[in-house]
Amino acid sequence: MNWDQYLAPAVVRMLPVSGHMFMLAVGAVEVIAGLLIAVVPRIGAWIVAAWLCGIIVNLLLIPGYFDVARGVAAREPRHHLFRWQRAVRSLIV
Repeated sequence: MNWDQYLAPAVVRMLPVSGHMFMLAVGAVEVIAGLLIAVVPRIGAWIVAAWLCGIIVNLLLIPGYFDVARGVAAREPRHHLFRWQRAVRSLIV
């Protein structure tokens, strides 16, 4: 899959590296964020929430991707996130 297509051209112009290299780094950050939620869910959830807001803003900058941004925003309602946190916490404790 070409993940570079989901990076807004305005964002690409601001980057000191290529869009592809940035998207590789994004993948690494998302893995780390997932591990952070598993280890410290109270902090990790806020970081992932901020990360999702960044994804939504980026997608809104791409013409024709409003439906994708709306899908990201609707995918994880807050109450589901807390339920997921409780499930992870019960596995850790």
